[in-house]
Amino acid sequence: MGYIRGFAHGAVIGGVIGICLAPQEGERTRAQLKEAGKGVRTGLEITGRAMQRVAPVVAPVAGNAMQVVDRVRHRREPGDDSVYAGNGTSGETATPSG
Repeated sequence: MGYIRGFAHGAVIGGVIGICLAPQEGERTRAQLKEAGKGVRTGLEITGRAMQRVAPVVAPVAGNAMQVVDRVRHRREPGDDSVYAGNGTSGETATPSG
């Protein structure tokens, strides 16, 4: 998530610097910015609709995944040298050879 946020910030900062240094008329730049703004708005609307359609499917899966991670995390006690080798249902463990 940090990479995406950094990428977005870099894109915005780079865009602002590029606009400030661009050798063209202000009217033309403003027209381009207006068109870009429309494109961004449209993209956000499409993304919002897609998220609304996907959320009912993704939410239960994410909840189940979090429960499995918690179960696996709590199975291994601090100082336990065994390695978890099960699939999340049988509680199988394998001890490392060595």
